[in-house]
Amino acid sequence: MKARLVFHVILLLVIIAVFTQITTAREAYVTINITYFSNYNPLNLTTDLTPDVTNRIFVGNNSEPSGTGSLTLPLTSSQSVIIDVPGSDDVPGLYVQRGHDPQSGNYVEFSSYAFNYQESWESIKFDALLTNAIIVKIENDLVGPYDGVGNLICGIDETDPSKNTGDDEFSFHVNATNASFCSMVNIHFDRARIYYVTDDITPPVINNIIVTPSLPLTLEEGEGESLKINFISSEYPINVHFQLLNSHNSIIHTTAPVSITKPELLPATYNVPDSLHEEIYRLIMIVEDQFKNEQTFGLGSIIVEEERDSGGENRNVGFQGSMFLQPAPKTDLAGENKAGPIVLEYTSSTSKEISWLLVSLVFLIINLGVFALIFILLLIKR
Repeated sequence: MKARLVFHVILLLVIIAVFTQITTAREAYVTINITYFSNYNPLNLTTDLTPDVTNRIFVGNNSEPSGTGSLTLPLTSSQSVIIDVPGSDDVPGLYVQRGHDPQSGNYVEFSSYAFNYQESWESIKFDALLTNAIIVKIENDLVGPYDGVGNLICGIDETDPSKNTGDDEFSFHVNATNASFCSMVNIHFDRARIYYVTDDITPPVINNIIVTPSLPLTLEEGEGESLKINFISSEYPINVHFQLLNSHNSIIHTTAPVSITKPELLPATYNVPDSLHEEIYRLIMIVEDQFKNEQTFGLGSIIVEEERDSGGENRNVGFQGSMFLQPAPKTDLAGENKAGPIVLEYTSSTSKEISWLLVSLVFLIINLGVFALIFILLLIKR
C-alpha cells in the first residue's frame, strides 16, 4: 500500500513538472577593451581640472565602475534591448550608456570627458566588439564630436605625450561587428554612438503541439511505442530531437537532431525504447533554429509497469512458486517409504492471497490434530 502511494505521488509530480517550457536563446553583447590611457599635465597642476582618466569603465547611472580594462556588457536581456538610466559622463574613465531612440534604433554610447586646462590632455584608446549584433552606423555627437571618421589617424603619441597632435578618430565598417576609438580631450569631451541591430536571437515559436498516442501513456516492460509529434513552428529550418528522463531527471535516452526544413516534413517521430524498466519517465522535445536558439518542451509522461501474464496478473509481484509440506516418512514392513511429500502448488500475486493460504494451512493442521485426538480416544475405549 505504501509503495503504491509513493508511486502515485511520483506520478503526480511528474505530471505537474512535465508541462514546462524552457527557452534558451542568444543575447547580444558588446565587449569593450581599453588598450591605452594616459594623462598629460605639463604644468603639474593639482586642481579640480587635473587630468584623471583611467582604464575603468562606468555604465549608466552607476557611480562605481563596472569593469577595469575590459568589460563584456549585455545589450539585451531575454531578447529585449537594455536601456540604462542616464548618468553623468564626468567620470575618471570611459563612460558607457545603452539606449534606444525612435529615429535610428538601438545604440551603445561612449563618452570621454575632460574639461581641463588647454595644456592638459586625457588620452584613451579602446575597441568595441559586438556579439550577435552588427553595426549599422556610428554617429558623432553634435556637441562633442570626434575629429575624424574612418582612417583612424590617431594623434596619440604613446611614447611622448608632449607630441600628441590632438587628433581623435574612430573607425568601423557597416555590417561589421567591431569598431576602434582614439580619443584625446582637454577642454572638451568626445562622444559617439554605435547604432546596431541584433542577429536572430529569438527561438522558434512553437504552437499546437499534438502527441499521438496522447500522453501520459502506460506501457508494460518490454513494450515499445512509436509517437508522432505534430506542431506549428514560426520558422524553418529547425532541428528537433527528443530526450527521455527518468524520475531522477537523468537522461536515459536521446535522439539525434532531425532537420525539418518545411512544415510538410512534420510530424516528427519518437520511438519509445522497449528496454525500459518499471518507472515513470518524462519525454521532452527540443526545437532549435540555425542560430542555436532553442525551446524545450515537456510533452508528457510515459509510465512503464511490470509485464503481466495472460490472466492480467503481474508476473513478478509478490511470492510465487510451490510450497511443500514434508511429513515424517512412514515405512511398511519391507522398509520401503510409502509416504511422499504433500505438495500444494500455487501462485500468488498479492499479499492477501498469501495470508489466506497461511490461514487455510493452519486450519488444516488443527483439523488433522482433532481427528488424531478422536482416533486415540476411540482406541483407548476399546
